Amino acid sequence: MIVNNEQYLTVVANRNEIENEEEFTKLLIKMYEENSFHSVKFSTDLVDTEMVYMEVYSWRDGIKKGRHRLKIEMTTKNAKYCILFVDI
Repeated sequence: MIVNNEQYLTVVANRNEIENEEEFTKLLIKMYEENSFHSVKFSTDLVDTEMVYMEVYSWRDGIKKGRHRLKIEMTTKNAKYCILFVDI
């Protein structure tokens, strides 16, 4: 979902455990930068996003229960990604 210059993403990891949250966060940022998520491709003609919010769930059923595994907030200013907050 995109609101103004903010993008909200729900990510399903499809795994019980995330062994290294920092490495997994880096992977998600790389996938975002490369537009390489498996089930969604972002349009390149949209307004430049300033903030990205990701909620990461282990499995799809966790979305209904509201049990996120990671919560990531990052800024995309100057094409650099800065993680502001990671909730484990």
